[in-house]
Amino acid sequence: MNSISEEYRVRQRAVEYAIKYNNNSKAALKYKTSRQQIKRWRDRYDGTVQSLMPKSRRPKSHPNQHTQEEIDLIMKKYRRFSYEGLAQVYTEARKLGYSRSYGTMCKIIRKIRDNKPKSLKGFTKAQKSEAGCISWRKGSDRHKICSKRMHMFWNE
Repeated sequence: MNSISEEYRVRQRAVEYAIKYNNNSKAALKYKTSRQQIKRWRDRYDGTVQSLMPKSRRPKSHPNQHTQEEIDLIMKKYRRFSYEGLAQVYTEARKLGYSRSYGTMCKIIRKIRDNKPKSLKGFTKAQKSEAGCISWRKGSDRHKICSKRMHMFWNE
C-alpha cells in the first residue's frame, strides 16, 4: 500500500500556490514554512507528489569499494607473509596486481581481523553456563564445544 501522506499533499499545494502567484514569500506565509523551503520544493517539483518526497541520500555502494578478488588476494598474502610484516604482504600483493595504497590494505586487514569470533576469556562463569558451556568434559574438546556454543549464543 503506497499512500501519499497529508504532508506531501500540503507541500504540493504550497508549491502550486507559489507557482500560481509567482511568489515564494506569500506561499511561505500561508503554509507556515520558510521561503527557502518553498524554493527547494519548487526546484524539485515536476508536477507529481512523488517528486516532493524525500530521496535516499545514502549511497548503496561505494564506487571504489574493494572487490572480493582483491580481498581474497590480500588475505591469502596476509596468511602467507604476516610474520614478515604488513609491508611484505603489500609488496607480494602488488606483484600479483593489487593497485591500492598501503594504508587501504592495512584498513581491510584490520576490518577482517576484527570480525573474528571472540575468545571465552571475557565471559563470566554465569554467561558460560547460560550458553551451556560448563560441562564435565576434559581437555581441548570441551574448549572447542564451548567456544562454538558461545559464538552461537552471542550472535543470535
